[in-house]
Amino acid sequence: MRTDEFQRLGHDSMTNMKKCPKCNQLFEEENIFCLEDGTPLVPAVEPAPTVSFPLSGEVPTQFVPHPVAAPQTAAGGPSKWLYLVIGVLSTALIAVTLFLVMRPGQESSKAGNTETGPAAQGANDSSLNPKANSSPTPGTVSATPQTNANTGFQKPVDPSITPAGAWSGDWKSKTTDFSARASFADDNGKVSGQIVWTLERTSNPKKIDKVGLTAVEYVQGTYNPVTRQLSLRGVRKDDPNGLVILDRYNLSLAENNRTMSGRSINGNFVLRR
Repeated sequence: MRTDEFQRLGHDSMTNMKKCPKCNQLFEEENIFCLEDGTPLVPAVEPAPTVSFPLSGEVPTQFVPHPVAAPQTAAGGPSKWLYLVIGVLSTALIAVTLFLVMRPGQESSKAGNTETGPAAQGANDSSLNPKANSSPTPGTVSATPQTNANTGFQKPVDPSITPAGAWSGDWKSKTTDFSARASFADDNGKVSGQIVWTLERTSNPKKIDKVGLTAVEYVQGTYNPVTRQLSLRGVRKDDPNGLVILDRYNLSLAENNRTMSGRSINGNFVLRR
């Protein structure tokens, strides 16, 4: 049955009919598939919805959904910046608390190194520490024992070993030789004296005729009894023939107190008792 037949029959007579959704042909109710294309059939007319009416005087209950508004921050309320500031302050407070908790242990460890008893005073007292006086001030006699580098044995300073007294010797360079007679006085490490020089040899043509002449050089300096080092410098001279200059001398006094040797600016200087 075609669509025009459906219209001709009317709605009421078609309630028990089926149609093909593909070609719109109508078939009897007992048919299941379209005889033209095999498409499954569907009801030709949709059933009318059932409407129920309330009894007289009754009002049907209606459920009206209430919209749920999303929570909003009230005007003037706390913002995300306030929460950020609170978080930073909380972190700082925790850090300060941890620092204060750990600090007493550090203070106690420092306190253990700041003793004020005799042991601590002895460690800081230079008079009880031999190394504190290992380099006494020049010109001052020290009673600090002298340490042997090989054995570690501390040997007392011998006050009898001193540059004071009379000496004789020679000064030599590549071009000139002098003989010397010296006398020194030692006043608690402060040394003064004089050296009488006699020209013995020279390659200087201007001074060859002065061989055998003498000049006096007055010297001052210091003596360290611990290291037995004598440092002298010329302060003035009595030299009418122009034989010598005011020189500087660094001499080492032997342990036997019999010889001194060292250098000046231009030559080697040796003295003997």
